[in-house]
Amino acid sequence: MRLSNFTGTFKDLDMENVTDSVSTRIVFDNVLNKLLPFIAASKSELIMYEFSSNIRTTDIRYHQIVDGYPIEGSGFINIAYDKNRDLFTILNATVNVQQKPASINLSLKQAMEIVKNYYVRNRD
Repeated sequence: MRLSNFTGTFKDLDMENVTDSVSTRIVFDNVLNKLLPFIAASKSELIMYEFSSNIRTTDIRYHQIVDGYPIEGSGFINIAYDKNRDLFTILNATVNVQQKPASINLSLKQAMEIVKNYYVRNRD
């Protein structure tokens, strides 16, 4: 099952004693780690993109990057914490990107023959 929206708490994560952006990012990374089995992206595809905080909320958005390129239109997960209600709100818009290795269509012998013929023809 894939998670799309969630509002709730994590009993083992304490936001009350978080006082700076570094400790906030650590807690949010722990939230992200808990979500990984339920989202389409892997940890290596998610890059923290935006961090904002005010009196009421703290938000972090992770963008999904695959092979160095962002996923257009979706490909993000937003985690927000409401300090007054002590609740996390998560919006998951990650996508499953299949990465298949390139198949080998030529044998080494065939490849060497192509290279050899190329250099023989273009020797001049």
